[in-house]
Amino acid sequence: HFITQDFNYVLTKKLIGKYLLFTSGLHFCISVLILSIILLHQLSIINVLLCLLTMFLIGGGLHLILFLNYYNYLKNKILIMSKGNDIFYFGDMDNPVKYDKKDILQYSTIRRRGSRNLLSGFAIIEIEFNNGTAIKIPNLLVNYTDIEEKLFEYPRIEENKFPYLIL
Repeated sequence: HFITQDFNYVLTKKLIGKYLLFTSGLHFCISVLILSIILLHQLSIINVLLCLLTMFLIGGGLHLILFLNYYNYLKNKILIMSKGNDIFYFGDMDNPVKYDKKDILQYSTIRRRGSRNLLSGFAIIEIEFNNGTAIKIPNLLVNYTDIEEKLFEYPRIEENKFPYLIL
């Protein structure tokens, strides 16, 4: 019974908080450290700009851009999926679209790999169907490995690229 039980995935404040802590917690601490250095030392304008650029790049700016990208795409959306059922739903909460796993051509996991990669916590699952349509599910809604487990029967492509959604 558990394998066929549908799971409803929606954005919640708790989910968003856990996601931000997981993907950006360390980088936020780095930003505070760099900001402290700027405030404690009298730096030239060029050094201040370099510090601010560094803060943006490794201190969470790119994370904020990706988070907002995922959030804007997913707000008011729902994913209803289980491992054992072929039918699943994704789309607007009021009227999600029905999909059949039997119609899946392949799916791709789009993420930057590597433990030292600043963006390794961000990922998108793109599911392509036989009729040419595709849906994209960022890992803000559900961990990409959970979706991979539900789609283990279908061909999978691993794409090592910047996980940004073009809306």
